[in-house]
Amino acid sequence: MTFDEWLLLAKSKESFERSLCLDEIPQDVSHEQIVPVLLALLEDEDELVRTCAAEELAIYSEHREELIKDALKKMLEKESSVLAQSYAIISFCELADENDLSFIIHFFQNAGEAYLKINVATGLFLVAQKILIKHFDNAIWNTDNDYPLHRHLRSSSINLIKYAFESIYLSKLHVINTLEEVISQSGEEIGIHATASNALEQIINLDSGLREKK
Repeated sequence: MTFDEWLLLAKSKESFERSLCLDEIPQDVSHEQIVPVLLALLEDEDELVRTCAAEELAIYSEHREELIKDALKKMLEKESSVLAQSYAIISFCELADENDLSFIIHFFQNAGEAYLKINVATGLFLVAQKILIKHFDNAIWNTDNDYPLHRHLRSSSINLIKYAFESIYLSKLHVINTLEEVISQSGEEIGIHATASNALEQIINLDSGLREKK
């Protein structure tokens, strides 16, 4: 599909075609051409179109993080659809840093439905990991002249990140147990069973994948 053909879909009067265009984004077109169209679709009248546009924007964020973050933030401030909010907050958090924490926490506190809260919490987790790694690296390679204090701070940083990842591991065990329970009770809900089984397999395989990289 050429860019012009894709643009016709994006500007179609039919919401189905506008949502379809978000599954058919041309791969050989520059991001400079794609991003303005996606930003416009964030304000589409159709919930699904706004949702898909919010999801896609994170993919095209290179060198445009602030522009896209601002657009997603404005969308979140006025969006009423839980589905669109959920995808938008994840995309926002994929681009966010510690300066965005107050907005994300405020959004979490005002999120009513559990589905939205888990999306915001997931986003917070993504941001927290970025902050943790950034400051862990800074602390570990800090060249403070006060050697005894410097050594203590480095050791403390190592212990803290160990504690953080122990907590993540315990959370992982809880998720594994929950997914196993979902699978055992899914009955005729084939879609839920398949989704939970796939998620469980990927989570379990993460450790073996990390060991192979070593």
